Amino acid sequence: MGISPSISRAILQEHKHKPIEGDILLIGKQSMGFTPDAAREMVRAEGIEPRAGEVDMDTTTRAAMGKNYISDAGFFSLFTDAKVTTLDVTDYEGADIIHDMHQPIPESMEGIADFLWIGSCLDNMCDPITALQNSIRMLKPGGRLIDLEMAVPEALPYLVYPPEYMFDFFAINNFADLRLYVAVLDAAQLHGGPWHFYSLTDFKATVEGFPYRKFHPRSIILTYVVAEKGPETTWDRKPVQGQYRPNHDAYRAAYD
Repeated sequence: MGISPSISRAILQEHKHKPIEGDILLIGKQSMGFTPDAAREMVRAEGIEPRAGEVDMDTTTRAAMGKNYISDAGFFSLFTDAKVTTLDVTDYEGADIIHDMHQPIPESMEGIADFLWIGSCLDNMCDPITALQNSIRMLKPGGRLIDLEMAVPEALPYLVYPPEYMFDFFAINNFADLRLYVAVLDAAQLHGGPWHFYSLTDFKATVEGFPYRKFHPRSIILTYVVAEKGPETTWDRKPVQGQYRPNHDAYRAAYD
């Protein structure tokens, strides 16, 4: 798995919106794909002074072999003293926790994260609901998660997640804060081009269809969601698509 420069900038902007503190959990060992100097420049570009000290280098992920890349923990250490833990299905890249997210987590893993990054794992899985439920259970009250998943099939994902899917899942489970975006880039620039983020905030669009479908057909489109767990958040409710649900009240409340 990897966190691109564009997504790294988005994480930094989320940190500016509300500081990322406490315990960070990354689903999938992450390759950052850039050097410590590039990371510091990126942090400064967002108006944050990088924290002093040596940073951890990536010596375990396949994408970093033979390259001078900062590690996932090293990147976060530039702007927060939060502890970074990684979870993966195998230990081949040195994850701290080994767990198959197709399987429910044990009680010992509940409430272990203040900030959780899923990051294009669900589009490689056949059972996204169990993984999403696990993610909610692993969040502490008041914790946030960010998820980024393919919304179109051009990049050959296992499954695709249109914004409606993500909005409805988090809305029906009563998340305290829910922000939804699409990230768009040209298909030819999947691994190196700039990403463009568009906010989706009109409830009417969740019923009639988000306008993201108007982008160029060769665009790679990803759904990007930021969700904060509140006192009334549940993890076991499953949405029904708009045209079949008895009413929209629970979904509409996510915009209040």
